[in-house]
Amino acid sequence: MIHFYNGDGKGKTSAAAGAAIRMVGQSGKVLFAQFLKGNITGEVEILNGISNVDIIRNKKNYGFVSKMSSDMRKELMAEQNGNLDIIEEAIRSKKYNLVVMDEIGDAILHEVADSDKVKKIIQSAKEYEVELIMTGHKDVDFIIEESDYHTYFIKKKHPFDKGVRARKGVEF
Repeated sequence: MIHFYNGDGKGKTSAAAGAAIRMVGQSGKVLFAQFLKGNITGEVEILNGISNVDIIRNKKNYGFVSKMSSDMRKELMAEQNGNLDIIEEAIRSKKYNLVVMDEIGDAILHEVADSDKVKKIIQSAKEYEVELIMTGHKDVDFIIEESDYHTYFIKKKHPFDKGVRARKGVEF
């Protein structure tokens, strides 16, 4: 089954991490991939310590896409497309019961991840019966069309609106 969690509300990555924990709790194997994230996050620190979870993320923090040079965007895209190739092979290996692609929606919309590779991953997840969770902020039409679950997170209020920066242990 294909899941897409998106919107401006808080909790998309946390929901995906919770599903990963639930899968491991049922003796499943999880591949948790993060896109557009290079800094350490609390959920990855915990998941990294679980034997049935493998993590894929950027080798470095590239910062915000909007502030990147053309060369930096190309470097990021090459790394993330390489990660998509690894994910595709992992799904076909049938090694994993659940694959999470955190922030892949944003990576596609910022054009730093190949949407055709993501489409192929979705089809492989369906064919090999691997649960696939994808997250992002904005709607990605082809992901919504292919998804079995689509949960939209709505922000009603957030401290960021008052200038409060992301807080360790709460937002990351």
